[in-house]
Formats: sequence, C-alpha cells, structure tokens
Amino acid sequence: MTFGLIFSLIFQLVQSQLLVDLYYSDSTNLELKSYIHAKLNQNYQNQIEVRSSLINSVIDFDKITQNPDIIVDLTFSDSILAYIKEFVAENHIILILIQDFSSSYNDWQFFSHSSQHDHENALSCLISFFNWDEFLIISNNLDQNFHEIFSVKKFNIFHFSETSDNNLVGLFVGKKIKPTGIRNLVILNEGETAGKLLQSLENQSVLKSGSGVILGSRSSWNTKLDGVIGYRELGLENATDYYSYEALSIIKMLDLILSCSDYSNALILRMFLEKSTVNHYMPGNFTVINIKNSQAVPIGSISQGSLTISSNPIFPGNSTLIPNSPYTNVSIWMGDGPSNPLGFPDSPFIVVKDGEKYAFKTAEDTHFFDGFKIVFTHIDCGAEVYEPTFSINCYKKLINEPGMVYLTHGFPSIVYGDIISMRTLNITIPALCEHVSLGALSNKTEYPLFMRIAGNDFYRGTVLVDLIVIFGWKNVLLITENSTSSLLTSHHIKRRLEAVNVNVVNNLEKTLIVENYNHNYFNEHKHLIASLLKYKTRPLILIVPPPSNIYFLEDMYKVGIRRGDVIMIIPSKIAFLYPFIPEKSMRDDLTEILYGGICTQEAEWLGEFGKNQLKGFLKAYPSINVDFRCFAIDAGWLILNALKFTIDQGEDIYDPYVFNSHLRQQRFLGCSGIVSISSQSNDRNSAPIGIYNIRYDYENDILSETLIGAYDQGSLQLFTFYEDMNWYYNTTNIPSDIVKSENGCPFKDSQIEYSVNGAGILYGIAFGITVSTMLLTFYIWKRCWNVEIKPLTEPKLIQFEDYIAMVIILVDFFQFLSVGPDIKNYDIFTYTLTRILSITFMTEGKYLWIHLYFALGGVCAWLLFGITHIFHIGKNSNNSLFNFWKMLSKFSLPIIGNALFLPIVSVFLNAIQCDQQIGSKLTETFVRKDCNTFCWKDWHILWATLSIICLVLYLPLAIYLRPHWDYYEDFINIKTRPLFLMTKSVFQVSIIVLNKTVKPQSQALHGLFYSILLGVFLFIVIKKKPYNDSCMNLWQIISYFAILWSVALSSLYWIVQDRAIEIWITSEYLGWIIFIIIGIYIQKNYCPTMLFNEPGINIVKLFRFSLGKSIKASEINKDLKEQGIKYNLHLSNSKMYLDASGSAYQAVYGKESKVFEEY
Repeated sequence: MTFGLIFSLIFQLVQSQLLVDLYYSDSTNLELKSYIHAKLNQNYQNQIEVRSSLINSVIDFDKITQNPDIIVDLTFSDSILAYIKEFVAENHIILILIQDFSSSYNDWQFFSHSSQHDHENALSCLISFFNWDEFLIISNNLDQNFHEIFSVKKFNIFHFSETSDNNLVGLFVGKKIKPTGIRNLVILNEGETAGKLLQSLENQSVLKSGSGVILGSRSSWNTKLDGVIGYRELGLENATDYYSYEALSIIKMLDLILSCSDYSNALILRMFLEKSTVNHYMPGNFTVINIKNSQAVPIGSISQGSLTISSNPIFPGNSTLIPNSPYTNVSIWMGDGPSNPLGFPDSPFIVVKDGEKYAFKTAEDTHFFDGFKIVFTHIDCGAEVYEPTFSINCYKKLINEPGMVYLTHGFPSIVYGDIISMRTLNITIPALCEHVSLGALSNKTEYPLFMRIAGNDFYRGTVLVDLIVIFGWKNVLLITENSTSSLLTSHHIKRRLEAVNVNVVNNLEKTLIVENYNHNYFNEHKHLIASLLKYKTRPLILIVPPPSNIYFLEDMYKVGIRRGDVIMIIPSKIAFLYPFIPEKSMRDDLTEILYGGICTQEAEWLGEFGKNQLKGFLKAYPSINVDFRCFAIDAGWLILNALKFTIDQGEDIYDPYVFNSHLRQQRFLGCSGIVSISSQSNDRNSAPIGIYNIRYDYENDILSETLIGAYDQGSLQLFTFYEDMNWYYNTTNIPSDIVKSENGCPFKDSQIEYSVNGAGILYGIAFGITVSTMLLTFYIWKRCWNVEIKPLTEPKLIQFEDYIAMVIILVDFFQFLSVGPDIKNYDIFTYTLTRILSITFMTEGKYLWIHLYFALGGVCAWLLFGITHIFHIGKNSNNSLFNFWKMLSKFSLPIIGNALFLPIVSVFLNAIQCDQQIGSKLTETFVRKDCNTFCWKDWHILWATLSIICLVLYLPLAIYLRPHWDYYEDFINIKTRPLFLMTKSVFQVSIIVLNKTVKPQSQALHGLFYSILLGVFLFIVIKKKPYNDSCMNLWQIISYFAILWSVALSSLYWIVQDRAIEIWITSEYLGWIIFIIIGIYIQKNYCPTMLFNEPGINIVKLFRFSLGKSIKASEINKDLKEQGIKYNLHLSNSKMYLDASGSAYQAVYGKESKVFEEY
C-alpha cells in the first residue's frame, strides 16, 4: 500500500512537469514576454517549467535541445508562425496562439481567446441592448469589416493607431470625434490607447450625461471613468492592461490543459482540447463590466450571443437612463417662463421665442451640422418683476445645469436682474438678448458676458430728438421709470433736447414712475398721471420698459387721457405685446392712447434675404404680428454660427469665455442686415433705425406699427421717409405740440377721475335712504296696512279708476327698464321710450335742474295732498273749490305717489351724484349729470340739502298713502294688496340706488345685482298675488318676467361687448312676444277676468224708446242678450238704469215710474 501511494505521487509529479516554451522574436514586445513569463512562473510554480526561446528563423529550431510540451507563440510574425506550425505538427506539440495572424490552421494549434466572430456577437448584443441606431466606432483594426456586423445600423468608423502621445489623442478627439456630435461611442483600440481616448473624451466634455461608451474586450481597462460599459472574456475580467489581459488568457488555457486527466499524452490532450474548445477557440463566454465608483463591477454576462443583465448599469454623468439618443445635446437656456415673485400675477406678456426656434429648425433641416441636437432649458425665474431673493433661489437650482448660452427674457428689469443674480451665484454663461435696449447694458467691461442683437436706448433716443426737431415741436413731456438705466437714458435724451432748444415742460425728478410699475401702483400714481393734462403738451416721450409701459398706458386711459391729448413717443416697439393682453377692454384702452404715436426700433426683414426669411417664418409660424422675430432669428443664427465655429476648432462649447469670444467674432447677413457685435460694447454694430407709426389694423383687429421711414447714420441722408404719418383721428397734418382749449365742460373728459370722497357721500346717503325705507316700510305695513284683500268672485263692470291700475303696470314696466343696464347701444327705440315714461329724458346739463324744480314743486303739492287725505280736510264741504281740490288730491295718489315715485326719487339722487372729480378736493367733484356744476360748494349745497329734505318728506308719505287709493275709494274694483305696494317701494328705492352707485362703475355688475333683486321681488309677487283679480296678477307677473329677460340680456351684452345689434334686439323683442303669447294663452284657458266693459247698446234705439217712440223694450233687451249677460232694464220718465247682477250703470233722467224686465 505504501509502494502504491509513492508510485501515484511520483506519477503525478512526473505528469505535472509540463515544459512550456514561450517563442518570441525580434518583433515581440519584450516587456510583454517578460510579464507573461513571470506570471506563469508565479501562478504555476512547480507544475510547469517555463522557458523562453528566441525564434527568428528555421535555424533557431535546431538550437532547441528539448522539445517542449506546450508552445506559446509570442513572435508576432506570420512567417515565423508558419515554421512553428510545421514544427508542432511534426512533433505533436500543442501550440497556443494569442492572436490569429494566419489563415492556415492545423490540428495542434489552439487559441487562448474566443473567436473574432464571438467578439463581434458580444459587441452586437450590447449595441442591441442599448438600442443604438447610430454610433461611432474607434478602432486600430483596419481590416475588420464592421458593415457585415452591423448591416442595419448607422455608424461611422474612425481608425486611430496605438499611440502614447496624449497630445495626439487630444487632437484626434477635438478635431475628429467632437465635430460629429455623436455621443454613442464604441472603442475597440487594443492596449493603452483606449484609456487615453476615454480620458481625452472626458476632458473635452464629450462623455457626460446622456452619452454612452462601450469598451471592447481587448481594450485596456485601466480607466476609472464611471459609466463606461464593456465586455471581457470570461476569466479575464481582472486584467488591467494589455499585458495582464494576454497573460490571463494563456493562464486560462493552461488551466484547461492541466484539467485533462492525461495531459502528458499529446494525442489525448489534443482530443481533450478539441472537445473543450469551439473550433480550437475558447468558448464565446463574456462578462459585462461597468465602471462604478471607479471600480470595474460585473453586471451581466454574454454566452453564445445571449445577453443577461443582472445589475442595473450606470452611464457617464452617473445617469441611470440608457443613452439611446446618438446626438450631442447642445443645451440652451431659454428665458420664456411666465412666473413672477410671490404677490405678483404671472405675466401674460411672455413672447414665445419662436424666432430662435425657427433658426434652429432651419439649421437642422439643412444639415448645418449633423450629430448635434439643440435642447432647451426653460428658465422661469421672473418674467416682469425682479426680486433678488426669488431670482437667486431660482437660479440656485440651475447651478449644475449645463448651458452653452442664455437667451434672456424680453423685459429689461429681468435681464438686468438675472445678470446680477447669476453673478452672485458665480454662474458664468454668455447671455444673448434679442431686443432689450437698456443703455447701461452696453458696458462691456461691466457686463462682459452679455450682448444683444438690437441697439440701445441712447442711440434710439437720439433719433427721437431729431424727429421732434423735424416735426417742429418746441415742448415735450418726458416720463421715465425710477431705475438707474431708465434715468440714464432720460437724462441723455433731455440733454439732447436742450441742445436743440426743445423744452421739457415737466420736472423729470418729480414725475418719476416706480420701477416695475403695474396696476397695483395706480392709486399712488393716478394724480401724477392725471396731472399730465395740465401741461397741455401733446408729445410725450415714455422711457418705461415693457411690460410696465403697458400698465402705465392703460392707467393713463383710466384717468381720462385719450388720443389727441398726448402723442406717445417710445424708443422701442410696443405693439408686439398687444396679442398677449387677454382683456379686450385693455386692448381697446391701449389703442385709444397709442393710436397715431411714434416708436423707433432697428429695422427688420431688410432686403431680399430678409423678405425670404419672413416668408419662411410665416409659413412655419403663422402670425399677424412678427415684431422682433427677425432679431430673434438673427440671434439664433448668431448662436449657430458661433457653435459651428467652436466645434470646428475642437473647443469646448460649454466654456463660457471661449463661446462668448466666438459669438463676438461672428459676422453674417441676417434678416435685419449685417449682424455683428461691436468690439467696444455689448451692442450690435450700427444698423438702420426704423421709424414706425402706431396704427390700428381694422382688418385683423390688432394694433400694428407701420414702417414709415428710416434713420441711417452711415448714409448721406440721415432720414428717409416712405409715407406720411397717420396721426390721431387719421389726419396727416402734423399736430401742434400744445393742446388748445375745449368747449363744453370747464375741463377735458380725460381729466375726469373717480372720486372716492364724493362716492363715499353718495353711497352713504344712498345706503341711509335704502335702510330707512326698509325699516319705515316695515313699520307702516305692520302698524297700518297689515290687511288682506278679497279676490273678485263676481263679474264687475270696469271703471275708469281700474284703468289707472292697468296703466301703472305698463308704466312700471318701462320705468323699471329705464334704471336697469343701458340698452341704447342695440335698442334705441325702447331706450328712448323708457326714458320718456320715466321722465328721465333730457336730464343732462341745465335740464337736470329743470327736472329738479318740477320735482320740488311736485313734493310740495304732494305734502298738501297728503295732509288733505290724512286729515280728511273738506270732506263734507260742498264748496266747488274744495271739491276740485279733493279731486286733485284723489288722483295724486296713483300719479305722484305711485307712477312718479321712481322718477322723483331718481331726480333727487341725481343732484347728489357727485362721484367724479378733476382734482383731489371734495369741491373738485362735479355732478355727473351736469359737468358745469361743482359739488358741495356755492348753490349746489342748497340744492343738495333741499333734495335730501324732500326725500325725507316724500318717501314716508308716499309709502303710507299708496294703499289709500284702493282702500278708501269704494268704486274701484281692482284692489291692490298693501304688502305688494310696501315691497314695491323698497324694491324701487333699491334699484334707483343701484342705478346711481353701481351702474356707473360696471353695467354688467349692476345688471347682476338688479337681476337678483328683481328675482326676489318677483318671487314675492308670485307668492303673495298683488291684486284681487287673477288677470291683473297674471300680467303683473308677465311684465316682471319680461323685465328680467331684458335686464339679463343687457347684462350679457355688457359682458361680451358684441356689437351685432340685430342679435340683441331680436332676442329682446322675441322674448317679449313669447311672454305675451304665454300670457294670452293662460288668460284664455285658465284665468277668465271678472271685469267687463260696458255693453254696446244701440243709443238711437234707446233714445227713441225713452221718448216713447215705436221701439219696444224687447228690441233693446235683444241687443243686451247679444252680450251674453242677464240684464234688468228699468225705465221711467225721469230715470233709466241697467242692473247687471247687482252692479249698476245709471243714466239719470228723472224719477222711476215703470220697470221692464226681460231676458
């Protein structure tokens, strides 16, 4: 047993002593040979004897004293390898090849690597996994046919030989790889060059977030660049360089040989290897490796062309998204967000940067440079209002966001503020603006990374001054924003004006507008704005940047300034903001102020090239207003030209100073002429200034600017005019600079403003009258008139007094309409009729006081009539004068107390309707109906006091006496419920108050409140039934529904402001007709009247019958039968009367003597 064990050990020892000979030649890298020799000795120690033999020719084989068991070819020579192959075939020696240099094969040669086909399959698997349709291949293999491998893929091949020269590698990346823009890369270089390429790609910002790189299996893996993905043959994952890669492949093969049960037998070993390999190549098994945290980490495997991913990979820039887009993203910051700081609404004036986008799309379509894709980072750090904290906090989020250039917002305060915020945060990025013209931003030393396509305010201001001289004006207003840049521009313009003897009539420092002006500042600026009229000067130069100038102009309209009061002169275009104003009323206000004004701006769409650009732009972006789009297109092409230049130079497009320098070097023909940036400033080199006339395009319903001339500093003739100015009210004659006095009111309509104090007094009096009327009405109803009425159950002969009640329904209808929203814009007939029946026609000017005189007289008479009724004065008197007075007092109840209730209250309130003013004092308010009468001074105090006293006296008496007409006149058949009359009083006072307070401010809001009140009142009417006759109730309700319809319709009209009057008037009349038809139908079928007219008797027959002629009573009764009612005919020589169911019609002739009764 001991002998057997010893024999086994000896056998294993003998078998393990393999002689491995490393054949090398003069072509061999001796460092590689030495490295492999040392690695084999280190790895196998006593199992293998390693020898190195120099083989340069056949003669060298004779020097070999002992044939090896294994030969490893390191000769790197086709000719020597041919000798080696013959040698191993003759001597039955296993040959290990690390590379396939020859197309001839024999049974004794085996490769330490997988086949080229397996490597190609592995690469194809990874590319398919990434779904790459376009990529670059960098390889040192000139013979490999990649088109056979990727037949359906789009790729470019760059051959780059192995080199250790870092400068040469950097030049190759900068001049060859970067300009393609392709960021999906496959690096197949063998050896150390792959690592140098990766490092250069990273240094030149090619490999970053969104890019991808696959490193070939034979490339050096001495990189620590996170995100690199590659594949290695199974077992070779730990190779860090080319030497270790080849050494490990040989060790892997020797391990396989040593696993053979009888590796000392060459034939047995060859058969074993043939079974263990694939066509003498190592099996195509690969490990997928990903560099994570600077370490090579296995994340999957590839076996026989099948990919398995076991761990999520990362990519350059620590991105976890598969980089399936092949192009280099060129990130441009786009200032197009609408947000403003907290407390300010979002801006409606954001101009979409479609001009730049058009330029970028054109470049893409024309393949200006392939491989690059423009992407936008949308900046939303303030659109109109700059607030440092808000801005800085916003830009903090963008510190690590890549950006090649910043296309700024279009509003000056934001551009200036953004530059300050980015400077605070050390964000360095070139900033390019299309048209912001602040003079301060011209300073290249102060703002080295800023530039603009348009010129500056100083240059345009000079043009404006020269225009003013041409127009012959000697006086101008100059209004500016209280900001450093605007003040600099204003002082520059003022100095230029003074130099040509033009007077600035206002004190510049005392008429400053707050920076970032908007409607929130109106109250503190309205006196300043209104005071512009006192200068009586038309030309107004406005140095307020957008969008503040839009708000300021609308507030000019609010205080009453209109076209002709001023002529706006603005050193930049303004109409481009018009389409972004959502409210039509605001657009109309701006049109009124701006019409006939002047603005200056660098000319756009010049020459044939400019016209072609305009056609192309309008085709891509159909638009009525193309202001500044030309500058935007030129800004886009400035970026594109600088980008192409930077790429061609192999420089970093994200180096702000490099790209800024290249932007300033460009010079090209744009749609606004030759585009280039001044070397001395941030402005564009001199370009012609367009002179624009602000007009209204009625066809397209939009404010527009018409180019009427140009100013060219480089021309012999500075000004060239193409057509005449179209001033306000379409005159072509140059208006004077001074506004002449006007007739009519002692002030201009444009000076009128809302009076808070005057309105406060009006509202206070109106509120007091309304509340006191409610309380008083409730008290009177509760104490005196809380009674019910009995409905008519028997037919009654209608009396004259009953007609008065019917007429009052009709009068109420028109009076209620008269105090609702105005309908005169679409129904002038009904409007006039309502004013006549309400006695409110001709109430303006001196006629107001005539109405007031009559109202005062009416109230005085009413007081006397009321006293007569209350105290029954002259009740039993037979004096003819007293009888006449009683008759007047009786009929005053339905006339003065009911039909004239609304007009009287309205007239008295007109006298105190002082809610407009031309100054800040209460005595500068004036009566709305008479602009020549100033309130609360002189004789107005007397009339206002009398009006209030009359209201105090008239209202209680009218409310109390209203039911007297029905309850103290027995001959009236139609009785009115006192509760209805009481409620009607409150309703009438309420709608009059609304008419005087809410309606002047908002017709639509007035209509809404009116509709609510009328709806409540109508509900009460339906519920309580105001009359004892069902037909009267029906038509009262119908009339209120018709009023409600008209009020709702007119309110809607004032909301939508639709001028198609035929729609409104048709709707109004059609609604009334429908209500009338409904009323007739209900009356006929469900509501028969208890009142009838006097029967139609043949007067001739009756007269002859009374004289005893040959007319019988039966003939008269026959006539009566035709009326369908039973009558009794009573006749005597002195008296005849008809009795119909207890109600009598009497004709007095004398005493009764005879009665005839017949049916």
